[in-house]
Amino acid sequence: RKLIKTNIIIMLIGIIYLVWYRLTHMGIPCLFRLVTGLLCPGCGITRMFLAISRLDLPAAIQSNGLAFLLLPYGIFAYVRHYEYLLRKGEPYPYKSYHKYLLGMILGLTFLFGLIRNIPYFTFLRP
Repeated sequence: RKLIKTNIIIMLIGIIYLVWYRLTHMGIPCLFRLVTGLLCPGCGITRMFLAISRLDLPAAIQSNGLAFLLLPYGIFAYVRHYEYLLRKGEPYPYKSYHKYLLGMILGLTFLFGLIRNIPYFTFLRP
């Protein structure tokens, strides 16, 4: 019950943040971008969720394509984990291939962060 309450609170905070952002256009600034001037791999996730809430999938992909593509897996893993936890009363037993999958996601995230910043790399310009 405690986990269910915690998850409901987290979802409510997310919904309140999206409503707040939609009304005020004031979001949480990206510290990585403030310090470096580059886009972090997570930049655009708020805009992505706002676009999804409007069912504007092209805008969601444009805001953060990697997060949009990984979202179905994240939802699946989240539901699977908590369904197992509620049914068995213990955390989901992760197999060794989960480490490889998470490593691949981390590598993709790193590559995505590099590729999306190519226009900002001044040393690549002639």
